[in-house]
Amino acid sequence: MAYDDKGNELCRDVQRSFGDAAALFLAPDKTELKADGSDMIFVEISALDANGTFVADANNRVKVEVSGAGRLVGLDNGDSTDYDSYKGISRRLFGAVEISPEEFTAPCPFSYENKPCANDFDIPDDEIPIRRIDITGDEKNFAAERRELTFGLKILPENATQRDIVMRVTNVVGITSNLAVIKSFDENSVTVECCGDGEFYLRAQAKNGTDKFHVISAVKLTASGLGKAFSDPYSMIMGGLFSLGEGRVTHGIQQGVNLRDGAWCGFEKVDFGSIGSDTVTLPIFANYATPVRFQIWDGTPENGELLGDFEYSKKPVWLTYQEETYKLKKTLRGIHTISLKTEFCLDIQGFVFERRQKESAELFAANAENIYGDRFTVGEDAVTGIGNNVNICFGSFDFTEKAPESFVIKGRSKLISNSINLLYKNEDGSEVRVLAEFAGTEDYTERSFSAEGIKGRGTVELVFLPGSDIDLMSLRFE
Repeated sequence: MAYDDKGNELCRDVQRSFGDAAALFLAPDKTELKADGSDMIFVEISALDANGTFVADANNRVKVEVSGAGRLVGLDNGDSTDYDSYKGISRRLFGAVEISPEEFTAPCPFSYENKPCANDFDIPDDEIPIRRIDITGDEKNFAAERRELTFGLKILPENATQRDIVMRVTNVVGITSNLAVIKSFDENSVTVECCGDGEFYLRAQAKNGTDKFHVISAVKLTASGLGKAFSDPYSMIMGGLFSLGEGRVTHGIQQGVNLRDGAWCGFEKVDFGSIGSDTVTLPIFANYATPVRFQIWDGTPENGELLGDFEYSKKPVWLTYQEETYKLKKTLRGIHTISLKTEFCLDIQGFVFERRQKESAELFAANAENIYGDRFTVGEDAVTGIGNNVNICFGSFDFTEKAPESFVIKGRSKLISNSINLLYKNEDGSEVRVLAEFAGTEDYTERSFSAEGIKGRGTVELVFLPGSDIDLMSLRFE
């Protein structure tokens, strides 16, 4: 209802809940035609439910026939993603937002009758598309003791011939979220497993036989008491998922982030694992004819470490991201906050780090899968004070594509020499032992040894023989 400044009612409108389409309602703009060969009638076709209420999201396919002296000259429904022929005799209704009607119009005459036309996706004329997907559940809050929740799903109308649906977990703007995952789902239910605290949305989507989503249903979910969720840097982390920021930070094009005038944004809990990476690729749109610069930080610009001040100089293509790859000044391992900052106006779609292969990466001793023996101390990167009969197990390796020629031990010792066996246990049960005599040195030093006989798939251990006294920093195959 609307009122004037004196409180008098000016107008009113009523909206009612509706069910599935049960009937069609035709509303012509006039009922008489001039017999001059050019006059036209525009007919609006709407769907009504069993109670006669307008079905605002109806998308049923409607077939139109004209008899008598008139002819059908065109069909349209206002859906810019519907590529069915304008001159066909059937079209889907288009459920516009709120009370906008579904319509077919006849805007101009043709010299011949319309005929059945195949649509772009070979959808049969007797199809019944999904109109709505209901998501139901009494509990919508995850907790430490309630990490999984199951929700009911119901496709409407129940006799829909299109049945394919897609379930996603997103943030409020539709970007895939790392706060939860779809564990399983079918037409009747979906189970969601929560990974961290926050607010996210469970979405059910349907393409109805086309290449675009036409039906989206969503329910808001929350989680607390689980801690922050981790992000995987080896899959694209979308810019729109930033959790920290300062200055002019906004959501950018295609799920990215827009930064300008010294603004920065940050991404928390990025888990690089024990091997880590120092190479990152960013899709960037910068509408400049000259090079621009941006910074990548470990932590935030306020209290973190600058990992690189980089230049981006690709010729701009309007509203199109172009990838560029950069090498940071150090390898990131473990969990970090990554921040992006620029004085320019940049759209950054996100970032993805290069996954380093274990078979060629530097493997720090402190991150080994298992360490046991008489005497040793595990530090941040190194294992120090290694004495008699200590085993350091580095786990599984795959050398099927390329066998290593050598292995490099980085360590230090006051002894003249330390005897170390590299034990390679092949998956077929055979073993290869390579004796490495590591000469003493005050500073951490790399020493190379032959890896002859090591190939295929297997596990690697370093076995420190009696009399050892050494600090081990890392192992690497070459």
